[in-house]
Amino acid sequence: WAGLALDEKEELLYISTGNGKLKVFNVNSGEQFAEFPSQGSKDELGQFYSSPTVYGDWVFVASYQDKKSGCGPSGEDGKSPGCGRIYGLKWRGEGDDRVLHREWVFPPTREEAVGAFIGRPTVKDDILVVGSSDKNIYAINVAENGKLEWDFKKAEAKIWSTPTIDNGVVYFGSLDHSLYAVNLANGKYLWSFSAKGAITSRPVVSNGTLYFGSLDKRIYALDTKNNGKKLVDFQG
Repeated sequence: WAGLALDEKEELLYISTGNGKLKVFNVNSGEQFAEFPSQGSKDELGQFYSSPTVYGDWVFVASYQDKKSGCGPSGEDGKSPGCGRIYGLKWRGEGDDRVLHREWVFPPTREEAVGAFIGRPTVKDDILVVGSSDKNIYAINVAENGKLEWDFKKAEAKIWSTPTIDNGVVYFGSLDHSLYAVNLANGKYLWSFSAKGAITSRPVVSNGTLYFGSLDKRIYALDTKNNGKKLVDFQG
């Protein structure tokens, strides 16, 4: 389910797996270089459906924990929405002896865990933004031990879309059929656009035009400078 992340400078390929492992491979030899948690660790991270994100010296991965006991508030059906947590990792050591070390986790305890994560974390100017199955978007300061800067709670369904950040604005889709635009600095709602199906894709922005696909079998183009006014949609 999860995609890959490539660190071209270090020539390393990161893969998050369904059994809760982040594996690192050398792109030239194909040999496994490292993994997190390391062998013998007692950490149980659940599943990873979210792809890893490389940001400078950092590596981030967000979990979909299927062990629901004691993992936060219950949903309408009386079951926990999941145990999603974000892991901020950095390399420690030198050369072939380097290991991935957990610098922080958001939220810091299992009892505070939020909804499960599907979309990939996006980072800009030390602010990590990621959507959750609990319908919220979280913005976390990666340089301040995973401190929560703000959360956005206006979506009406799960957020599986990977956010895109452009010119100080966060764009993301939701299963509620809406594409949202919020301010990166404070999480303030700017505008939204209603499609005819759920939006799980990652939006892209070029020259002021935002493009995204929807499960209604359409591709939309919106004018970001005019509150998301629809320019065109294409149905395949």
